[in-house]
Amino acid sequence: MNEKDYNKTLAESYQAITSQDILDAKGVTEYNADDLARNFEEAMAYKTEQARVFKVLDAADHSDVWKTFNRKIPNYVQTPTHNPITIIKEATKASIMPTSFQGEFRPLSKDAVEIANVCTKYFGMKWESSEMDRHNSEAADYAFLHGTSGVLFGWNENIIDYADVANYFNPAKHNQFQAKAWHPSNIFPDPTAETVEEMQYIFFVERKSKAFLRSIARFANAMYAIDNANDAYGDVNQNIIKDMDKKAMNETITFLTCYKRVNRVINGQLTPKVDVIYMAGRNILDVSTNIEPNIIPFVPLYDEKIPNNFWGTSKCYKVLSLVLTLNQLDSIEATHYFKNQNPAEFINALAGLNVPEYQNKRNNPDAAFTVNIDPKLVQAFAERPDLPKTIDSFRQYILEEIANISGVDAAYLGRSYGSIQTTGGVEQAVDRSTMRDGNRIKMIDKFIRKEIEIMCQFYIAKGQAEEFYPKQQALDRTQAETALQFDPTSLIAREDIEIDVTNAAPRSNQSMEDGAMALMEIQMKYNPAEHGYPDFLTPEEFLSCMNIPRTLKNQIQERMRAQQENMKLEEYTAVISAFGQLVDGGMDPEQALMEVVKQIEASKMGQLPAVSGIGAGNINGTMPQGEVPAK
Repeated sequence: MNEKDYNKTLAESYQAITSQDILDAKGVTEYNADDLARNFEEAMAYKTEQARVFKVLDAADHSDVWKTFNRKIPNYVQTPTHNPITIIKEATKASIMPTSFQGEFRPLSKDAVEIANVCTKYFGMKWESSEMDRHNSEAADYAFLHGTSGVLFGWNENIIDYADVANYFNPAKHNQFQAKAWHPSNIFPDPTAETVEEMQYIFFVERKSKAFLRSIARFANAMYAIDNANDAYGDVNQNIIKDMDKKAMNETITFLTCYKRVNRVINGQLTPKVDVIYMAGRNILDVSTNIEPNIIPFVPLYDEKIPNNFWGTSKCYKVLSLVLTLNQLDSIEATHYFKNQNPAEFINALAGLNVPEYQNKRNNPDAAFTVNIDPKLVQAFAERPDLPKTIDSFRQYILEEIANISGVDAAYLGRSYGSIQTTGGVEQAVDRSTMRDGNRIKMIDKFIRKEIEIMCQFYIAKGQAEEFYPKQQALDRTQAETALQFDPTSLIAREDIEIDVTNAAPRSNQSMEDGAMALMEIQMKYNPAEHGYPDFLTPEEFLSCMNIPRTLKNQIQERMRAQQENMKLEEYTAVISAFGQLVDGGMDPEQALMEVVKQIEASKMGQLPAVSGIGAGNINGTMPQGEVPAK
């Protein structure tokens, strides 16, 4: 049996099922398919103007801004693309987005110290295994271009994505906790609410192939039942510039994931709950009722938040009109030279020329034409005005305005993609972070803190106790080492632990590293410890200022602690050995102890070699081993 016949037989074996049948099977009475369709249409109407902005911004980012306006542009018009939009987005992302897991569980009581340390290591490991840095990087791409984005969280099959296919072919590779960044054009929120916490519903929309949806077991029955149904909504993502060579395929459908709040009677009490509904167009495929945790697990990320509005705005949108003007200016200037070489031409009809033939062959070096009048009177050319002499200064004015509004160094707004670490770039980045990007960094901190809080809620609701090895100890692990134990129930109702998030902006960190290096050079030059003063910078503080991944810092710190313990052991051994030698030589134990203490204090002041030298049997260089001072 071939694949086509097999699929036909399989489809016939499934019983017809409707959206209402699925709701009835789940015991849902609070809404129906028409209610969900009505909610989605309200959300789409709310985004009409916003969707137009998304399309223009994406076109500017992809250098397709000329296609967006659908102008009837003649072939001779040059369309150069001066694209500060992409540079603004990338420079903002590079300067203020964290590059690694930055969350830390801070204990507020003595009893919480051990649990907080375990949680920090455990969720750092889960953060990496869930590829949160990649998801946040994608969300930053969208947010710093469009002003709004976000990350949706789920457990196992809550997020229908490539993970389902990966798990199908590789069941051993399964990550319970999932996350996905969403483009704002694919997010349809409740128009009556400003924040996610206030929303009664929110839709996430994608284009999925019917074959993929049929491959998911819980969708298969409904998908075979609606296999021939029309796609009710079509492609609602209008921000993408269409490839005219590609035609819409009948085998794709609009796939909706709806998180909806309901008030449901449970144990005789009216209780707020959240359902997840999966739909293909207007048809319901499956419903997950009363999900845990009882929240809409979506965390928005903004470039700049607008009060009383779910949608934010971006620096790219603020400079969009200037960027379009700059592109038009470049087009005028580039096309002007061609126009001057090919001005409009007037041909005297009395000459008797064949105009099309004359147009095609007049520039040939061996061309010859017969005319009926004086050749000097055959043609004339239209005169064109020269470009204004201030065009270069006008362009410079536009670039300066873009730099002023965006806050990005003017060096990055030219046509050269230079390194971020250019001369003066670090200093300007720090100034910008303290002035323009201060609020954005705070919003990123809140964004990451909320993500960690949602991760905690998922593991409290669904996670199991497990043991693990912290990543920073993996290289030094021995057979006798004991794994750490994490129990998610230990976090329930705790008020003595808080989540602390510190931003790791790459360019700001570079400035801190440069300052720490300069301070360490001064310390090595003057060595304040030799004069009885404390060091300017301890090794631990110097390490914390280095712009290296946090996991590597943890590894170095563990090795430093081990090295310090070994040094202390050597010092203690040397002191005990010196004390024993003095006593064995006949010195009174109390006098021997005082002598060792005196030599240790003198060593700390830099007057003697290290304490480890005591064990050599030569104290202060005056007493040979075995010689006893007179009492």
